[in-house]
Formats: sequence, structure tokens, C-alpha cells
Amino acid sequence: MSKKKKSFLIITTILIISISFILKNKTNNGKVKTPRPDDISSITFIKVIDNRGINRRKVYKKSHINKFLNTIKNSERTNNESISNFPDKNEFIITAFKLKEGGFIISSIYEEDNSIYFEQAFNNIFKLNSNYNLDLLLEMISEEENNKEDISVNIEDLTDSDF
Repeated sequence: MSKKKKSFLIITTILIISISFILKNKTNNGKVKTPRPDDISSITFIKVIDNRGINRRKVYKKSHINKFLNTIKNSERTNNESISNFPDKNEFIITAFKLKEGGFIISSIYEEDNSIYFEQAFNNIFKLNSNYNLDLLLEMISEEENNKEDISVNIEDLTDSDF
């Protein structure tokens, strides 16, 4: 085999592998990234208005956790990307996935133009396929777990808390 044929084969192989890798990453980025339901011990929802957490509700039941995960998994990626920890909105909800092995994964949900969006900090923003407004969505998810508590916490203090 001549040097030209070997070079052509090597370059073609590298191009095919590179294109495959790019396409694989591009299709994976179109979906919401969430922890597995079995890895989550609870989800905390904190309603924020004007940079203050005003109420908190926690969801512990596996059926409620699955309901929320299914709601956000059935969303569609927007062309917008997240550029901060929290959305630049006057009102939104912090969602904190508490992991069984410790730690939290923090995201946000907000309403805009009669649509609900799920924002993964410094990653992507997804439009939920839901006919609910934000408050009804939370009521639907935590229907039996009536553990809503009023709080009054600055958003900076929330990021240092244990949710």
C-alpha cells in the first residue's frame, strides 16, 4: 500500500471518529440531565420573589420525585443557555435535588410568556410541555405532601444553606 493510500485511510478514519463524537455530544446536549430517581432522597422547591426565598416545600415520596423528573424530561431544549446560578427573574423557584450520597444539584424553574422553563445553571434552558402555571405544577407534584412552610431568607443565604 502506498504512503498516499495509508495517509488517506488514516485521515478518513480520524474524520469519521471525530464526526461521530461530535454528533453523539450534540444529541446528548438536547436532553435534560437529571440524577437517577434512585439517587435522589428528596427535592426541595423554594419560591423566590425579589431575591428572597418566601416559602419552601420538600418532596420525599418516590412517586412525587418520579412525577417531577418525568415532567422535566418531557421538555424541549431552547436555543438559550444559562449564564448564572439563577435566572434573571423577579420570581422563580429553586429546585434542589438532594442526593442520597450527599450534596445537591441546583436548578431553577420560572414562568415567562405563559410557558414554564427549567434552567440548569450554566448549562441549558428547557421549555416544559405543561399546561400548568408554576404554582399548579408544584401543587400537582407534591399533592399529598402538604409540607409547605413560609420562610424569609435572602437568596445569598440560601446558597449557603442545606436546603
